[in-house]
Amino acid sequence: MKNVAKCLAESLTFLRDSGLKIDKTTCVGHSLGAHVCGLISNFLKFRAERIIGLDPARPLIKPGNMNRLDSGDAKAVHVFHTNAGYYGETGKVGHVDFCINGGKHQPYCQYTSNTNLCSHIWSICYLAQSIFQGFEPYAEPCSRRCPSGLRGLRSLRGRNLARYAVRNAIPMGMTTPMNAYGSYCIKDDQPPFCPTSPDSIGDQRCCLDYPPEDVDENTLRRRRFFS
Repeated sequence: MKNVAKCLAESLTFLRDSGLKIDKTTCVGHSLGAHVCGLISNFLKFRAERIIGLDPARPLIKPGNMNRLDSGDAKAVHVFHTNAGYYGETGKVGHVDFCINGGKHQPYCQYTSNTNLCSHIWSICYLAQSIFQGFEPYAEPCSRRCPSGLRGLRSLRGRNLARYAVRNAIPMGMTTPMNAYGSYCIKDDQPPFCPTSPDSIGDQRCCLDYPPEDVDENTLRRRRFFS
């Protein structure tokens, strides 16, 4: 990871020297990539603006090791937890830690062949959804560690932001305030960024469409939409 981080740091430094506005940049990394974003800071002569870590990897990462993502790696470090304790890190990692559905297992992954891997990967789809203005998931302050109990705002997928203006809720992802701090929770039993109609936002790669045949129809989560 060090070699990758060093290469990226050199590229970012070159882009800054060529006119790139560093305060407009965000390093986004999933799994081990989240730790790579953190390691970049070791090779920069300036402070990175923001890092978004998508379920930072737990395997192969030693607790307390400097070669991992933490809140000192950028002005703002925001972390999504979707498989904490398995493929993903547990506990507090960044300035803001989003604990999604308890942070351990995602409910829409329960009928897949690998619940942990599905939960780990689907953090990417939450970020993808957050890019679209008005559809950002919102989360509310909660316990200090992830995984935690299933609590928090039930996601309305950003379609009615007025209903989120309670209990100091903040948006997840690209619009998370730079000065936000603490742990935030959200409950969402539907796959994020999964389109439900031809004109809705989303990507079918963020849908799940292979539940077993013997599962009751009322139990099934959102199916993939075929146009």
